[in-house]
Amino acid sequence: MLLYDSLVKGASEYPSRTAVIFQDKHYSYFELKAMVDTLAAALETIGIGPGDSVAVLLPNCLPFTLTYYASSRLGAMCVPVNPLLKPSELEYIWSDCQAKIIVTVDQLLPNVQETLSSLGKPSLPVISVTPDSQAPGDVYRLLALMS
Repeated sequence: MLLYDSLVKGASEYPSRTAVIFQDKHYSYFELKAMVDTLAAALETIGIGPGDSVAVLLPNCLPFTLTYYASSRLGAMCVPVNPLLKPSELEYIWSDCQAKIIVTVDQLLPNVQETLSSLGKPSLPVISVTPDSQAPGDVYRLLALMS
């Protein structure tokens, strides 16, 4: 059973119950599943699938939850990383897990770019999120980070 399966069960049995509260906004199981499915579809479109590593460099926010569930839905491995780590520390972790995509916030993009340059992967896909966004459709945008 995948973590995502528990979300499917919750959305099926309790669609209107609150699943997540973020910044005083309540998201039902149905809403959470819809956002997760949208993100999973987007990740799948760019090639994320079973066994791939999705590196997550985020604070505690709604996009972290969405990314974790979306990774599970695809059979990918979510690799959460402390956002306070330095580029040299990120380099070790992302190299070890063979990250295929990075999910982060705009404020950490300089560290991400430095780390990816050190890894020799400046064009690795990066999704930058707005952690305080209240519009689920606007939470994610794909950035092409080129050297």
